[in-house]
Amino acid sequence: MLLLPLASSFERLEAITGKHTQRGQAVCSLQDAETLFSLSGERLKLPDEFPVEQSESLKLRIISRYLPRHAPYVKRMAYRCHTTQTTDGSPPPLTPLGGWFMFALTSPPQSGCFKEGKTVIEIRPMSIHIGAEIRGVDLTQPLAPETVQEIRTALLQWKVVFFRDQRLNHQQQTDFARQFGQLTPGHVVFGNDATYPAIYSVAKHRMANRHQRQGAMKPWTGWHTDITAAINPPAASILRGEIVPPYGGDTQWTNLVVAYENLSSTLQGFIDGLRAVHRYAVPQTAQDTEEYNELVRRRTLVSEHPLVRVHPETGERALYCSPSFLKSIVDLTPRESEQLLKLLWEHAIRPEFTVRFKWEPGSLAFWDNRSTAHLAPRDIFATDFDRQFYRITLMGDTPVGVDGKESVSIVGDPITPV
Repeated sequence: MLLLPLASSFERLEAITGKHTQRGQAVCSLQDAETLFSLSGERLKLPDEFPVEQSESLKLRIISRYLPRHAPYVKRMAYRCHTTQTTDGSPPPLTPLGGWFMFALTSPPQSGCFKEGKTVIEIRPMSIHIGAEIRGVDLTQPLAPETVQEIRTALLQWKVVFFRDQRLNHQQQTDFARQFGQLTPGHVVFGNDATYPAIYSVAKHRMANRHQRQGAMKPWTGWHTDITAAINPPAASILRGEIVPPYGGDTQWTNLVVAYENLSSTLQGFIDGLRAVHRYAVPQTAQDTEEYNELVRRRTLVSEHPLVRVHPETGERALYCSPSFLKSIVDLTPRESEQLLKLLWEHAIRPEFTVRFKWEPGSLAFWDNRSTAHLAPRDIFATDFDRQFYRITLMGDTPVGVDGKESVSIVGDPITPV
């Protein structure tokens, strides 16, 4: 961690650069950034890895973790360096040079960062590309609009955010979720809680796990994005841990935006125009109980989605390749489809794109279902430990591809709110 006193606000940055901030972002030259810090009586310090000899040709994308409009300090910020120049003055492509550099206050004026008399939440990244822990907020209480926006901004940036020591009941989890959008039924195939229709019980031996025998295991087996077989998959999921094993039972997430960005430009260009069929069904090699098969037959879902999805809020491109539901790529031969999917699935779950979360009682995970895939734990079945979690999902839209074309429903109705 590089320690650095920070400037007072983004209004000052906008005054220098003449550019507006969007979703907490602003672009300026290195000289502008130095001016910004000097106005605050501070000196801009660059990490040793920063190529000073190229500084005049570089631009900085400065991203505030908090953006408290009236706060005296921005507690933690980050910047990314770029060498690509543009002729029209627009921000250069997001090609990282030297990665992320994190900053924090060396001597903040108080123990927290304050806004209009209220404590601003603290966001602690957990890995380079995905995952952050949020502290300083009580989810059992209604949130101020600015706090909701801060959590939403963190979610869009880090793809999955985590909270600890949040002892929520069903009603409180429902109330928290509603602050971020409409809710879906607990599970469109396996049902929901009778009293709280948005709650889905994620028990150790829930119906979704009741197969008589597991099929062949691959590195990507079990990885999935929630309910992508629907024409309008959930936008986000909120999972809370109630009964948590003393060890084991971790959940993993991967950043599908970074996965796409790390493909070659040639492969990106090829898959940008491809579409794929997602189906709610278990692998053909697995033997399922009749009860499970009947539930799936009653609510069969099949949709054709773009293989690369454009995020509706950030504009980012994500590799939309949920291994558990994506069955084939349209207009490719079965062999071509199989081999390309194996390549993409193996690539999407590379360890450097992922974060692993160790649960505790009262932990809560909130992830963007449009830009991530996740893996539920399998190790718990080798123990006698119980595990009881509860999930809520938020209503999502119909995915859109790079070419602007929406997904197409093949079988099944859209998900509707409760």
